[in-house]
Amino acid sequence: HLEQRNSGTPRPKPAGSARQSGRTTLELVTPVFENPSDDAARLVVADALLEVGDLWGELIAMQFDPSRKPQEAEVLVRKNIDRIAGPIAAIGVKRYFVVEKGFLTTCNIGNSAPRPKWEAALGSPYWATVREIDVGYGTPGWWLSEFARLHLARSLERLELFGSLSLRRDPRSGALSVTDATDNEPVPAQSEPSRRALTFLRQLAEGFSPKTREQLIRTALNDSVRSAL
Repeated sequence: HLEQRNSGTPRPKPAGSARQSGRTTLELVTPVFENPSDDAARLVVADALLEVGDLWGELIAMQFDPSRKPQEAEVLVRKNIDRIAGPIAAIGVKRYFVVEKGFLTTCNIGNSAPRPKWEAALGSPYWATVREIDVGYGTPGWWLSEFARLHLARSLERLELFGSLSLRRDPRSGALSVTDATDNEPVPAQSEPSRRALTFLRQLAEGFSPKTREQLIRTALNDSVRSAL
């Protein structure tokens, strides 16, 4: 597939849509959500989307093609970000979204979207490819609790909370660490951002296996984080 892409990205058919195949766009891209680290699955999905004339397929193929300029892909990303991010688009700051290999990898969430939008994003399969999330002040507390419980972001490597704390997971070893989001210094536990962040981290840790939770507690950088977990 990669060799085919290097010879030029096929143009989609002008009048196609996922509906022509009898399958929705979500059904066509689901193999990637089920195996987010599998590049071969992304290329198969790109072919399926291109077959029905979907520009998302062109974007995936373009971001795999080293001969294409990043600016070309960025144009398609910005035009199609609502589809690429699915329900996450409605609760985020889209100018900070990052798309790699055709799928959302980084997002900044927290805006004044109504509750139904947050509810729709909560159970979305589109979280599966997201590696980094910046959680802003507009994020409802009830949503954070549910998100922590559901553990939908299976690819998550970094979670920044209110510009205060950053939870990181090494993608190779799985090791977890909690640091100050800006300078890796101990975090004042009495600050409002820290209180909210610590509450969320505690809820998040409750969903971990006992072994992983103990690892997180051991690697926390200061007593306020360690005691909260």
